[in-house]
Amino acid sequence: PLLDYFEDTYVGRNRTQGRAKPMFEIELWNMHQRTTDRLMRTSNSAEAWHRRLSSIMQCQHSTLWSFINNLENEERYIHCQLIKLNCGEKVEPNKKYLNYIARLRHLIMHPLPSILQQLEGVAHNL
Repeated sequence: PLLDYFEDTYVGRNRTQGRAKPMFEIELWNMHQRTTDRLMRTSNSAEAWHRRLSSIMQCQHSTLWSFINNLENEERYIHCQLIKLNCGEKVEPNKKYLNYIARLRHLIMHPLPSILQQLEGVAHNL
């Protein structure tokens, strides 16, 4: 049942004339091309901003005025960051992240001999 779900939803059932069209096109969810093109694959930047905003608020349920004040401070910070970017300041990605991307890209560009080895290689890099 679980494999049937994945086949129907993401891959498409194997038919005599090839695979049936899945519920979601492969190009929609497959990250192979995005990885080889060195593009973002997740919404981590949005998640990071939400985590930053939570840490700025310093409590789960702040008062309305405290919330507005913190949002104004965050707006000023973001405005300064945009000015720096517009002036040409480069944003250097984390070295750990760059190494991770390089390993994944290498696995895609130079696949391992068996599917199991390839899956293990990808799994070790998650």
